[in-house]
Amino acid sequence: DSVRAIHVVAGARAAGWTITPRQVLTRQTLGELAAAAEPANTASTAGSGDTYPLTPLQNGMVFHALFEPESTDYIVQFVFAIDGDLDVAALRGAWEHVVERHPMLRTTFAWDDLPEPAQTVHPHAPVELRELDWRDTPLAEVPDRITAHLAAERARGVDLERTPPRRFSTSISPDGGSA
Repeated sequence: DSVRAIHVVAGARAAGWTITPRQVLTRQTLGELAAAAEPANTASTAGSGDTYPLTPLQNGMVFHALFEPESTDYIVQFVFAIDGDLDVAALRGAWEHVVERHPMLRTTFAWDDLPEPAQTVHPHAPVELRELDWRDTPLAEVPDRITAHLAAERARGVDLERTPPRRFSTSISPDGGSA
């Protein structure tokens, strides 16, 4: 049962151990599950905010993120080409405005020591806008650099407990365009 697996995972984390719901559901004995457990990362989630129960869709997404942490099923990436000069400060300011206006973009998720997983809407959440300068890269190699960057971002995954699940990057190419 997926909800019970999340509770087992939360209990293990509260005791200082990391296991995944997949391990809970696939290990046949407690001994096998204990052998798969690893010491938990003790870093804590920073910030405060209002806490709410998860919607059924969010509950399912959190379950899948815990069950298969390496999955990229819920990672969505967009690439836009911009001709001409990009005002990075204006882009950052626009995203900060969007994040400030929409609570879901300031939300983290928690399940440790809780009877049910919950979401916390933080009053503020900084916008991470990574600037990639590829002006010294041959123009023909830029598409491969973009593809590699997107793959690296997918592989990096998201930490639902510590940061809202969103990131932004911009790149400058040799022809002066931006993506």
